[in-house]
Amino acid sequence: MRRSCTVLISTVVFTLLLAVSGVLLWQYLPEESRAKVASTFIDTEEPDYQFSQCLPTDANCCNGLNNTCDLRLDEVLFAGLHNAMAARENGFLLGANHDLSMEKALKYGYRAINVDFGLCSGVPQLYHGSCELGTRNPVDLLSHIVKFVGENPTETIIITVQFTKDSGETDPANIATLDDLVAVVNAVDGLVEKLYAHPDLSEPWPTLRELQTLGKQIILFHYNVDICYESGCPYGFHDYFVYAEETEFELVTLLEVEDTTRSCNVTRGSNVATFFGINLFLTLPSRDVAAEVNSLPFLQSHVSDCEQRNEGNLANIVWVDFWTQGELPVFVQRRNHNRGVHSQQRHER
Repeated sequence: MRRSCTVLISTVVFTLLLAVSGVLLWQYLPEESRAKVASTFIDTEEPDYQFSQCLPTDANCCNGLNNTCDLRLDEVLFAGLHNAMAARENGFLLGANHDLSMEKALKYGYRAINVDFGLCSGVPQLYHGSCELGTRNPVDLLSHIVKFVGENPTETIIITVQFTKDSGETDPANIATLDDLVAVVNAVDGLVEKLYAHPDLSEPWPTLRELQTLGKQIILFHYNVDICYESGCPYGFHDYFVYAEETEFELVTLLEVEDTTRSCNVTRGSNVATFFGINLFLTLPSRDVAAEVNSLPFLQSHVSDCEQRNEGNLANIVWVDFWTQGELPVFVQRRNHNRGVHSQQRHER
């Protein structure tokens, strides 16, 4: 009996040491090497749908449709990538939120990008939960967004940056500030020129057409950091939960998502917000659950229910994991087309 216990304890200790060694090895691998290893675990394909419905002869085209250019930014629905940086293709192996990269998601119609921003050993990085589980260079990711908008000037992108830190971290040198994000933004060639700066809560948001004309097709929000709205935010920066409200984000099971009395309940944001975000993912990312909640039937039912439960406020962003699963961009285009039709009807009366 004593020998069996000794063997069991030795096995557990060996397993723990192996796991710790693996995490440490993973932490110090170059980003390119982590991505190469993690990509071997990807078993998914890119979608086969065409996001843009515009014809080459269309004089108007905004976010893939020819009847949405006169919708205000806060009247448009965006397909959103939750924790967009955390893709297996980019070296996030444990707890990845996506299989394929944000760059590919942009190609297939995702126009709202959420990232977690913090410091790893004093260096600005994009990561979720812990630096050891995977990081992505924020300048690199933001540069790809600028490049995409430059090549696709009819498209408008929303970015939300959540400030994060390792659990238990108290050293100010390892806790990111707004100045750290400002420095990153300034380091991205062409980004500041593309940022739209909204003057005030009382002012209506511009239309997609107006943003195109201005050449300001990137809207940057931030949260979980000191609020700057009253004191004055850096150019192009906006406190997200001053302008937006969102539904519950701590959902553990599919049953909790299906219970819209809870999952559609607004838990963060301003009561004068004009943006309404719906969180449609689990705390622990699940590809199988994503396949269900990202499906067209589920989206149609869930989003409508959340809108009805929140005084008829129309959704502006639906945040999901595992973007290759389901048909969120298809759902978004159908909704936006209908919103464009209704807007034109109102103006014709």
